Amino acid sequence: MSKELDIAIEAAKKAGKLQLEKLFSKHELKKKGLKDFATDVDLQSEKIIIDYIKKNFPSHSFLSEESGKSENSNPYKWIIDPVDGTHSYMTGLPNFGTSIGLEKDGQIIAGVIFLPAFGELLSAEKGKGSFLNGKKISVSKKSELDGTTGSFEFQTNMYPLEKYAEIFGNLFSKMLNLRSLGGVADFAMVATGRMDFSVAVRTHPWDCAAAGIIIEEAGGKLTDFNGKQGPYISNVVSSNGLLHEKILKELGK
Repeated sequence: MSKELDIAIEAAKKAGKLQLEKLFSKHELKKKGLKDFATDVDLQSEKIIIDYIKKNFPSHSFLSEESGKSENSNPYKWIIDPVDGTHSYMTGLPNFGTSIGLEKDGQIIAGVIFLPAFGELLSAEKGKGSFLNGKKISVSKKSELDGTTGSFEFQTNMYPLEKYAEIFGNLFSKMLNLRSLGGVADFAMVATGRMDFSVAVRTHPWDCAAAGIIIEEAGGKLTDFNGKQGPYISNVVSSNGLLHEKILKELGK
C-alpha cells in the first residue's frame, strides 16, 4: 500500500469517527441551494481530512465539495466529499459516507470510500485491485439486464417523476429489483457485487472520483451516459462492465 492510500484511509476513518459520534446530535445547517444543505459535521469532517492530508503532503492541491478548489502546480490533487449523503446523515439514516480520490496528472490513481455506520472501508490503487476491509472484491457477473438489481438516484426538483420514468423506463421493465441507498453507498454496492449497476443524475467530481477507480479495479466501469470516463462528468452509470453498453443503449432510446 502506498503512503498516499494509507493517509487517505486514516483521514477517512478520522472523519467517520466524528460522524458516528455526532450522528444523532442536533446539527447546524447551511443552505447551499434548493433542497441542498451542509451540516456542521460536513464542514468539520472536511477540515479533519484536509488537515491530515496537508500534514503529510503539504504541497498537494485539493478539490472538495464544501471548500471548493485549492490548486497549484503540484501534479497531485485530492478530490473529497467529506459526507456524501448529507440528507441521510441529517435524519440519522446510515447510508452516508466519505469519499476521497487522488488524482495525478489528470488520472485518478487511488480512492477510498468509508461507510462508517456500516463499518465498511473500500479502497483501491491503479493496477492493484479493490478491497473491502482489506479483502479483495469484484463486481457481479450478470451479463443480461433481465433479472438485474440496480439503483437510481435523481433529484425531484430537476424533473417531474414522469420524466424520469420516460428516461429510465426501459431499464425498470427489465430489472428484478430496484434498490437505492444513494450516492457513494450505491457505488460501494456495485463495487462489491451486491448490485449490478447504479445510475445517478447530476453528479460532481467529488461524488465519483474514488468510486470510479474502486469500481474499475473491481472489474467494473463508471462513465457518463455517453460513455465518457470521470471524474469530471455528470449523469453517471456505474456497472459490472458486462452490462455497461447495454445500459447506455437503453438510456439512449
